[in-house]
Amino acid sequence: MRPAGEVARAILAAARQFGSGATLSELAEAASVGKSAARYTVPNLCRKGGLQIVGEKQVEGRNRPVALYAPGEPEEIESRAGHGWVDLSRCVDGWAR
Repeated sequence: MRPAGEVARAILAAARQFGSGATLSELAEAASVGKSAARYTVPNLCRKGGLQIVGEKQVEGRNRPVALYAPGEPEEIESRAGHGWVDLSRCVDGWAR
């Protein structure tokens, strides 16, 4: 089994391979990760913006349609130049002296 960071990277690479949309099972198979690992990682990637739900697909053996996932736009990481970081920096500098 792959470490947690590698699972997310493998699923994102698999999603880029499919491009238009793939089910969770297809992503897990293409990424060579277990379905249980994908079941926990894919919702986290959706929440962070790495993946997005682009539609639904009816699959054999299920009554309800399953979601199709495609690469999304990841959230931009906040820089440490904001007002709060300046105050924190001053506090740490004062404490360290």
